[in-house]
Amino acid sequence: MNTRRKFLVQGSMATTALLIADPFKTFANAVSPVTGFSIDEKKVVLLHTGNNSNHQQQLAANQISALKKNTGNLLLVHAGKKSEANSMFMNYDASVHSDSSIFSQYQIIYKGDIKIGIIKALEIEKDMVNTMNSLSAYLKKEKKCQLVVCLSQLGYKNTFSLDDLKLAERSSHIDIIITGHASNYPKHPMIVHNSKKEEVIIHCATENGFALGNIEVSFDNKLNKKSIDFNNLLTRIA
Repeated sequence: MNTRRKFLVQGSMATTALLIADPFKTFANAVSPVTGFSIDEKKVVLLHTGNNSNHQQQLAANQISALKKNTGNLLLVHAGKKSEANSMFMNYDASVHSDSSIFSQYQIIYKGDIKIGIIKALEIEKDMVNTMNSLSAYLKKEKKCQLVVCLSQLGYKNTFSLDDLKLAERSSHIDIIITGHASNYPKHPMIVHNSKKEEVIIHCATENGFALGNIEVSFDNKLNKKSIDFNNLLTRIA
């Protein structure tokens, strides 16, 4: 039985969205022997960057360094254009422009108890929706990933071609789309229904006033999605 609440997020970038109607349950947390801070092994903090200036990238790098000191299970991805500055400032878990052929179709990353599949939509190709659905289904069903994230440069809304919104609506197993298009992106985090009437997050961090996107995903004891928090960081400095 699907008990998840159906919703659409609009307005503030700092928005909390509940994925189910049930009350929160208490998580058993671990404590880092190095820093002493509590680590929730059933929570992933997804940080992402887009097409920012070198100054913004440096700010983001500083913020990420600070977050790593007191945040467990931090996943850092880049969905924007390829940049040498990105490589200098960041140490990404995944990037839409990864040069490694082993990651050309998908990448699997472990954070705490959560297994995350990363797929990429660099440019519009024939049967791309079927390809994305096949990959995401494989990651969910065969590889047992609890979360599938798509790094996309399709653009949020296109008049005559596939975009992030259409991909989300036609998808079946994608949980989050991080859009990295330089000019075509949503101003706020959006959640739409896929082909199975389940929620897909579309989020960006680019020239929209923020240098670093932050999505926190919590899971219950059965590793089903429990809640989503949005909190973009680092207001743009002229």
